[in-house]
Amino acid sequence: NSPANDGGSASASLGVSEATEADSLKAILQDATIRKATSVEALVAAMRNHAEIAQLQTTACLTLVGMISDNEANRVQAGKAGAVEAVVVAMQRHIEHTDMQQVACLMLARMTINNEANRVKA
Repeated sequence: NSPANDGGSASASLGVSEATEADSLKAILQDATIRKATSVEALVAAMRNHAEIAQLQTTACLTLVGMISDNEANRVQAGKAGAVEAVVVAMQRHIEHTDMQQVACLMLARMTINNEANRVKA
């Protein structure tokens, strides 16, 4: 290991660290945006556009639960917007994130209340 190689490794490590930090900041900003979202379509679009961010998926599921609970029209709208499919993708992609899995299960359970179309998709 020459000093030149070590310098390159340190530089590469900083790059990875900076990328991870940038991803975390991006997730936090998107998390705040998700919490302010007022439409089911906006939440589903965010889930699709940022499928790689488990924190965003968790927050979107929680927000959707609030929007669809005791609101049949929103359940129908969410189903048409592709919420069930987006949640299933999130669950498959983030298997190791137990908090996201729990919230996603709750969201799917709520989505399928008195809604056969959503039940078939789930």
